[in-house]
Amino acid sequence: MAMSANFGTLLVATGVTSLNAEKEKPQLNETDIKNIKKMAKEKEVFDILGHSVAATIEGHLQVKKALLL
Repeated sequence: MAMSANFGTLLVATGVTSLNAEKEKPQLNETDIKNIKKMAKEKEVFDILGHSVAATIEGHLQVKKALLL
């Protein structure tokens, strides 16, 4: 009679450092910064951003907003 066991794997990580940190930094130019500041003044910025997440998928605005958080 063969016995087998399945063990779950758990990885606890503290102090994770990206090896691609330099590559992950956004490259922002003057126009990007200007547009970000303009959008920040919008009253409905969260709705605008929510609609821009997975724009080809209609609806599910609350889920899209949750992804932004």
